[in-house]
Amino acid sequence: HLTDPAFWEKIPEFPKTKFWKIHNVWKILLIHEVRKRLKKQFRREGLPAEEIDNYLKPGILTIGFARRFATYKRANLMFRDVNRLKAILDHPDRPVQIIIAGKAHPADRPGQAVVREIFHHMRSDAFKGKVVLVENYDLALAKLLVAGTDIWLNNPRKPLEASGTSGMKAILNGGINFSVLDGWWVEGANGKNGWEIGPKDPPSDPDLQDELDGKSLYETLENEIIPLYYDKNPTGIPESWISKAFESYKSLISFFSTDRMVAEYFEKYYETAARSGEDHHAENFKLTKEIVKWKQAIRPIWHSIHGEVVLNGHDNVMQGKTLVEIKVKLHLETLAPEDVRVEAAWYRENHGTEFVSDWMGLSWVQSDGSDAFFQAQVPSSEKPDTRLRIRILPRHKSLPVPEDLGLVYYL
Repeated sequence: HLTDPAFWEKIPEFPKTKFWKIHNVWKILLIHEVRKRLKKQFRREGLPAEEIDNYLKPGILTIGFARRFATYKRANLMFRDVNRLKAILDHPDRPVQIIIAGKAHPADRPGQAVVREIFHHMRSDAFKGKVVLVENYDLALAKLLVAGTDIWLNNPRKPLEASGTSGMKAILNGGINFSVLDGWWVEGANGKNGWEIGPKDPPSDPDLQDELDGKSLYETLENEIIPLYYDKNPTGIPESWISKAFESYKSLISFFSTDRMVAEYFEKYYETAARSGEDHHAENFKLTKEIVKWKQAIRPIWHSIHGEVVLNGHDNVMQGKTLVEIKVKLHLETLAPEDVRVEAAWYRENHGTEFVSDWMGLSWVQSDGSDAFFQAQVPSSEKPDTRLRIRILPRHKSLPVPEDLGLVYYL
C-alpha cells in the first residue's frame, strides 16, 4: 500500500494511543543503543562512562540530526546562539534533547572541524546529557534514529540541498520534519505536515542566511514545536502532535517513494522512448530520415538567428500586475516559425544565474518576411530582484527533448 493514497487517507482511523505506544518503544530502543555506543566511546577516550546512564530520557521531545558533515549541511547551526539553545533544552516543564550522528569525508577538514565543535558542545556543562554526538554512524543506528526521534531536523544552506532523503524515512516511522525549504521538502511541505526553517527566499549572503535561519529555528521550536509536543490529554497522549504526524503520512508517503519514482520514470521516459523507437522503425525508417534531413537544414543557419525583445511588461509587476506581457521579434533566415520554440523564465543573480521559474512558452502571432513575432502573457515573479530571460530552441514534433541538437540562442 506504499504508493496508494487512499490507504494513507485512512491513517487518522489508527488509534492514537497505540501509535504513541509504538513510537515510544522505538524511542526507548534508540536511547538504549545510543547509551551503549557512548559508553564504548567514553571508555576508549578515558572519559567517565558511568554518567551516560543519566543521558537522554524517553519522555522528552527528541530531535534527530544525522547526515554527512559537509559544511553546507550546517550541523552546527543549532549552536549559533548557545545561551538560547541552552534555555530551550533546560526548560523545567518542556525540556528537549538532541541526538546527532554522521561522518565527515576524510579529506573534508572544514567538515571535521564541525564534528569537533559539536563534540565540545556535547561535553560542555551547558549541554551535557542533553546533546549527544554518536560516532560510527551506520545503517543500524540510522534505522533507530528515524524511528525513535520525534523531530527530524534538516537545515542545509539553501539552495545547496539535492534531496535530503533521510526526512522521507522519518515520515515512514512517525517522525515529523523540521527543515529548510530546499531539496525534497520544498515539494513536500504543505504547512500542516511539518515545519519550515527560514524564509522561502533567503538572502544570497551566507552569513545573513545563517542568522535568519538560526533565529527561525529557535522561534519555531519555542513557539510551535515544543508547545504542541507537550500539549497532552489527561492520559499523556499529545493528540494534536499525532494528528500532525498523521498528516505527514497522508500527504507524503504515497508520493515520496522509490516505487512512485520508478513508475514515473517508466511512464515519462522508458515507455515514451519505446514508442518513439517503434515510430522510427516504421515504413523503412521514414521518420528517422525526415528528422535527419531537418537537422541538416537547421545546423548551418542556426547561428544566423538573431532577435530582440520588442515588448516587456516587467515594469508593470511593480504596479501589482499578475501577468507580464512579452513580445519577441526573431529573424529566422529560412526557418519557419514552427521550427523554433521560444520560451521565457524568471531569473536572478545568486552565486551565478539562478532560474526561479519554469520555462514558459511564447506563441507565434505573425511573420513579416524572415521576421517572426512571438508573444505571451506570463505570470509575474513573486521573488525579488528577478528579470526575464528569453531562449530559443530548435523544435520538431518528433524530437525526444528540445535540447536534442545542443543548440540554443538567448536574448
